[in-house]
Amino acid sequence: RTLSIAAGQSASLPLPDLASLTIETYPGIGKVLVDGKDTGIESDGSSLQMTHGKHTITVRGARGSKSESVEVKGDRALKFPL
Repeated sequence: RTLSIAAGQSASLPLPDLASLTIETYPGIGKVLVDGKDTGIESDGSSLQMTHGKHTITVRGARGSKSESVEVKGDRALKFPL
């Protein structure tokens, strides 16, 4: 989004609600992608902040990958075999 404001004026920009998502896999770990984009974290119980709504979570590890569609409405943990 882009917001242009003239000097001396104010404006508000509503921000989306955020939730914390913790992702764990077993027995292995892998890179976590959200909606196809690398998050920079691994599925070792690390948490990431994301907007509420429907997202596709993918974990890519040495033994393959696993994807799951989730509806994020609040803090949540995902655990699945990899």
